[in-house]
Amino acid sequence: MSIYIGNTDPATKQKCPICGSKENVIPIHYGLVMDVPKGYGKDFMLGGCVVDFDSPNWYCKKCEKAIPPIPPENSIQKKGMNKGQ
Repeated sequence: MSIYIGNTDPATKQKCPICGSKENVIPIHYGLVMDVPKGYGKDFMLGGCVVDFDSPNWYCKKCEKAIPPIPPENSIQKKGMNKGQ
């Protein structure tokens, strides 16, 4: 089993944009998994084998939704350049 754990430092934990909860937010782990690991769904979620630059690191158990990552301040997404501006 190979698991990639993104930026899941508790200090960077995001609030859920839907319900505003932080206590129901758990990390998403990526990688090839042969057996379902202990703690799946309670302590963490599995995100699959493919990790991209905008893959989410957090999941809200209450809303059952992945939380999109916050782009860095100087990123193209923050500046609105991805919208043809």
